[in-house]
Amino acid sequence: MPTNDLPQQEHSLPAATDGGGRVEIPIKVRIVGTPSGADLDRLTESVARAVAKQLRAARPAGLLFAAALSDVAEANVGAPPMPKKTVPQSIRTPRESDRPDTPGQSAGLGALGRVRHQAAKAATADEMSAAQADRNEIVAAAAAVLDARSAGIAEFVDSIAHQLKAITATADGEPLPAHLSVGMARILQRMVDKARQRQTEKPDFRIIQLTGKNGGHPSGGRLLDIDRYNGFRIDFQHGGEAVRAVTQFYADMLDVPLFGPPASGVTPVPVGTRFSLGLTRNPRMARTGANLDAADKRKRKYYDTSAPGHPILLPQFRYRDFFFPRETPQPHETKPPTMPGGGTIEGAISALAPQAKTIFERLQAGDTGGLLKSLFPDGVDHLHVQIEK
Repeated sequence: MPTNDLPQQEHSLPAATDGGGRVEIPIKVRIVGTPSGADLDRLTESVARAVAKQLRAARPAGLLFAAALSDVAEANVGAPPMPKKTVPQSIRTPRESDRPDTPGQSAGLGALGRVRHQAAKAATADEMSAAQADRNEIVAAAAAVLDARSAGIAEFVDSIAHQLKAITATADGEPLPAHLSVGMARILQRMVDKARQRQTEKPDFRIIQLTGKNGGHPSGGRLLDIDRYNGFRIDFQHGGEAVRAVTQFYADMLDVPLFGPPASGVTPVPVGTRFSLGLTRNPRMARTGANLDAADKRKRKYYDTSAPGHPILLPQFRYRDFFFPRETPQPHETKPPTMPGGGTIEGAISALAPQAKTIFERLQAGDTGGLLKSLFPDGVDHLHVQIEK
């Protein structure tokens, strides 16, 4: 007696139905190595063609349309891909990003699609987690520096305090003010931690500028100027103190003693960011440098500008050099900008005066992570710290 049942197919495929008219066919794909996006796309097309051949052999009534579509796809193998705009929106295959993150729709992606979908989700989650960790570091460092000021460990003007308070007062979910980068937050946190360990009687460090501009553009919270560190003054009139302060700063960032080996059983933990240092420099005496320095209102007081020819450095400000020779040009005064000593950190250190050179060479030899990117002459009365990538 005739029936409406389809005959049993010789090449049947394992399948499962979800009860909604859809048939799922499990596919196992072994991937060796790390495929690119293009590799995955080619793999998807290859699997689709292989499944289509099986479907044509089985060809149950419910899959005739899918086989027909596959026939069209195979007929175009090797031809240039169709522009996306020529594919009717009504039959466009949904992208992973189009699909809500629900179990049913995740299942609809297929085995390979689910892997890619979950990988994209994990990457997004990692990015969000890293951003939150950076935010936490910035807020914690701002609070630590404010606490250090209250405890008499740090000094800075009220305008800097307002910048730091703006960070700590920002509600969760709101963007932080761009006063501190995460790299600068790590520098400041290390400064506070070391100052608390030293417990100096007078303020350990003094900040004279935070954030500021780099080349006329906002720094993004990557710049810091200090004129005191470890209780020592940083200016050209106190060269010995400046050398002690600057080298102590470098040692603290490396988490090593300035003199002598690390304590037994203690593993140094360098600060987690790269930086460059602009060192204190004496006012210049030669014509070109003197003209440049005397044109700066902060340095004009060191010169007799009434003398004919060019400004003359006053006798009471003629100190010996403790870092770079006074006539060494600053990087922005050369084209292209160049670090002293041939453009390498080793060359720059070799150009320093003997006392600073000896200490910097020893510290830099232990700087296996290359935290100190560059050294250059800067202002006459501070240490300039610049976060680098």
